[in-house]
Amino acid sequence: DILVLVRKRHAFVNALTRELKRRKNIPVAGADRLRLTDHIAVQDLAGTRLIVCGLTFKNEAHLVLKAEKKNVSRRYRIRNNGLTTEIRLADFRSDIERLHTIDDNPDSKVELTVEIGGNPVYRIFILPNQATLIRKDDSVSIDLLELDDPSAAESAAAHALALERPGEEPLELERIDEDNMITWRFDPNQFAPGSWLIYPPPEGSIQFRPTLMTVGEIVETDNCFVRAISVPDRVLRENTIDNLIAELTSDFDNPAWNEVIQTARQLGHLPLSRLDVWRRFARSPQAMAALAFRYNDFTGRFLTRFASELPFSWDTIAFCDWKAAAGKLRYQTDRLFGDSAPQIFSAFLQSRIKDLTAEFGTLAFLLGIIQADYFDDAARQA
Repeated sequence: DILVLVRKRHAFVNALTRELKRRKNIPVAGADRLRLTDHIAVQDLAGTRLIVCGLTFKNEAHLVLKAEKKNVSRRYRIRNNGLTTEIRLADFRSDIERLHTIDDNPDSKVELTVEIGGNPVYRIFILPNQATLIRKDDSVSIDLLELDDPSAAESAAAHALALERPGEEPLELERIDEDNMITWRFDPNQFAPGSWLIYPPPEGSIQFRPTLMTVGEIVETDNCFVRAISVPDRVLRENTIDNLIAELTSDFDNPAWNEVIQTARQLGHLPLSRLDVWRRFARSPQAMAALAFRYNDFTGRFLTRFASELPFSWDTIAFCDWKAAAGKLRYQTDRLFGDSAPQIFSAFLQSRIKDLTAEFGTLAFLLGIIQADYFDDAARQA
């Protein structure tokens, strides 16, 4: 069997099919569309690789990963397999993602250096996104020259979400491509005043950096979540979000929790490091205990992502913070569910502890004590 692969369905494809069918001794099944990146073998081959040549057994080679503006790095010895050694960057993906999140700058780079005999011989910088949006008066664009695979532009898409109303369905922006540019229309006159997040949908072929766009004046509102995320200045916005998170941590009934949950539902597919609210949560052990134990529909998978996508470890949460969060959960369920509260509190707390300890076994002791404080059978086992 022979498979002819082409980037696009140009006129050549139809002409080739007609010609092969004309020759009756060559059976042709017809044209079909394949998404090659869905195949595991292609995904493996598509990963960026470095080939180190000229190694000898006397020269040691190392790979060094370093956060761009922080004195934090990782150093790995490269196994010498002969004169030519291959380095697959996919093998270091988790460490690269962690180094990206150390700096609060969403465009922070990771510096990769190959050393031979202690001397740097090759250096590249790794960006956290496939592309960055270019803002214009009535549109946003991506430069095709910025893409490794320009064919991905065919199915690229962009959504806009009003951060003041995260529960609403996002709007799909209209494509109005220009020369060498992927362009989406974003005319401020057609959008309500407020803060709009332009981001790639889960199925988008290009995962560009989410970008905050402000339309009109800052919206006057009593909603503290909306006020916090709408602050234009980054430093002031982060301080305002920190104050909000402190209020959420102490009050599980704060209405702003609704916006936090809606944000996770609508934007949970994005890397956590791309949104200020998750980066600021990860800076507070007390807030992370509240995020884990407050009664909500966060999945265990969503919570465990904080340890891999942000500079955060669940082991940094003290016992007193876990205990305080469990106490607030009990008060919350009492208020919400009345006579059914004990059963719901028990089921939710045990389910959440199971999710966390399944992924992070070191939490089992502390969270086991929390269970023992509330459940008789757990107390007997302890």
